[in-house]
Amino acid sequence: MITDTVTRREALLRISAGVAAGAAALQVGFPAVANSAPLSAASMTLQAWISRGAPQSDLIVQQIQKYNAEVAASGVQWQTLDVSDDIDAKLAAAASAGSGFADAYIGDDSLSWASRYIQAGWVLPLNPILQPLGFDWSDFAPGTRWQLNGQDYMLNYGPSGFLQYVNLDHLQAAGLDLTQNPPDSMETLVEWAQKLTQRDDSGNITRSGFLMTGTGLQPTVVWGHVLQSLGYSLVGADGRSTNFNNDAGRQAAQFVLDLFNTYKVSDANVSDRYKEWLTGNASIFWSGDWVIGSSLQQQGLNFDVWKMPTFNGGRASQASLESMMIFKQSDSNRITEAGKLLKWFMAHSGDYYATIGDIAPLNSVLNSSQYQNRPANKYLWPVQDAYSNHYTFAQVSHPEQDLNYYGSPLVSRNLDNVWLGNASIQDGLGALERDVQAVLAKAPLASFTLT
Repeated sequence: MITDTVTRREALLRISAGVAAGAAALQVGFPAVANSAPLSAASMTLQAWISRGAPQSDLIVQQIQKYNAEVAASGVQWQTLDVSDDIDAKLAAAASAGSGFADAYIGDDSLSWASRYIQAGWVLPLNPILQPLGFDWSDFAPGTRWQLNGQDYMLNYGPSGFLQYVNLDHLQAAGLDLTQNPPDSMETLVEWAQKLTQRDDSGNITRSGFLMTGTGLQPTVVWGHVLQSLGYSLVGADGRSTNFNNDAGRQAAQFVLDLFNTYKVSDANVSDRYKEWLTGNASIFWSGDWVIGSSLQQQGLNFDVWKMPTFNGGRASQASLESMMIFKQSDSNRITEAGKLLKWFMAHSGDYYATIGDIAPLNSVLNSSQYQNRPANKYLWPVQDAYSNHYTFAQVSHPEQDLNYYGSPLVSRNLDNVWLGNASIQDGLGALERDVQAVLAKAPLASFTLT
């Protein structure tokens, strides 16, 4: 994922309902940190896995370097390793060997794998680690803590949500204005996209009014947001059943096909959504707030934002997070030191957020002039609106298989057959339902709660 991230929060949300694989599986044993022996004068070198793209990855490394300078006299030093391209392999190898996990993880949402390693005991609950260090959980804004069975396994340093991006130059040329009849519903969205689409003499799209790729993540994201707007979801509230092979799922799929074939506002030949948006080859783009930063940095891109549109009166915006975690170690001192790093990072996070578009989870940072005066803040209101008005839906985490609209190979593989015309909507949804049910039969979704 291109990572210039931003986010918001609020209210209690339920992520993917379902009972986690049992409290017993989640009661991870590790040496108590409160009474751990003091560090000796001998040096201790620890490792943090970093899984973010630039500029966030560079800023994270800079923060850790500052921390190293502050604690140099203690003999503690941190090294960083970029695992963006091989995090899955790193995790699997360490779990297989029973060792080799980094001391800390600072990366992206991690929801495709987090619950698996939580249930296996490799990712530790943060509460007993951070509490003896005086960590202030009360500083977190509502909706930014992702808890599992009442414990915080992930420290959310970048809550996130979806919004609509619009190219202002295209709007001006088409005589459209966000202050007058904006794309706030399915009907106005389609009307705008038709006015914004450009075609050659043969009728081929040369600039998409509404940006979608022909297959893969983007049409699945559109399908998922329409489905959620209609009150349904990939997995039901019990975490064990499906909730999409119905009229809502069919309506959402038909909308995607209509964007290609009936309204003719999306080009199925497009394969790189970010390139199309950033180079001005698309007028309306649904994506996460992480695109704000890269859009601001793109020379010549004049853009603004709007909240996600309604479908039959419902509205939806996917919420996710950027996470910090601590892995299990045999030495309790290493666990304590990892806790100290995470505490320091959050206490000094104002500098981290100052130059990028990520949303901060801490009230102390949110209320600071340094944060409020950022250029990116102008574009955050749609995400804030989603959290404030409770129409976010949380990206889910399953211990066996990624089950998300955003990037799940299982979901995209089945729906691609529909977008390509190789299967009817009903056949495609039926095949997807069988695959999702097979995954859920192995284990329910992990039941995270946003507080």
